[in-house]
Amino acid sequence: MGLRSTIEFYKEAEYLHKEIDDVYNDFEEGKIPESQKDTIINRTLDKINKLNSTLSKVDVRDLEETYNKEVIDDVEHNLDFFYEAADYIEKYLLGKRYYDSLLNGVSSLIKKLSPSPYDYKKYAENEQQLAKKFTAMLLHPHNVNQFINQIKRMALGTMSNSEFKKIFQTNKGKMTRLPSMKFESYHEYTEDYETQN
Repeated sequence: MGLRSTIEFYKEAEYLHKEIDDVYNDFEEGKIPESQKDTIINRTLDKINKLNSTLSKVDVRDLEETYNKEVIDDVEHNLDFFYEAADYIEKYLLGKRYYDSLLNGVSSLIKKLSPSPYDYKKYAENEQQLAKKFTAMLLHPHNVNQFINQIKRMALGTMSNSEFKKIFQTNKGKMTRLPSMKFESYHEYTEDYETQN
């Protein structure tokens, strides 16, 4: 494409990355009003798609004749960072988009499943906490791509009980476990230990 095009695409990618990162930070800091959440998520997901498209047009080989190796290495590092950040933020935003409806769907499916407390005592104290933890596990950035179709069906309420049971049984081990002992402090733990011995 040429040096000029590569530089323009890189600058555009850098600008889009900054906009996307600013939205992510605003979500993290709670600055996004609930009434604007869906609109901002949709707009940002569109920008992520545009960023990925722009990044694919940056050809680092065009820089080799004009720039030294250090600059080229920095550009390659930044491109990798832009890709990784876009991927993470996309998953984060999908989690934000689906959380409420998914929690309702998972809660309903868990009630229909009616698991024994023995089955979930390692993960939660009650079914409500179990639904929250399972929802959080599904929407974790490392898991969301694997479960995106199931997430949509759970959120819409179109997943069958048998399919949910299979997913739940197979993946419940990915949830964080409850602590096995509950102490307020290390001092309380050592006191308890000393009284037992």
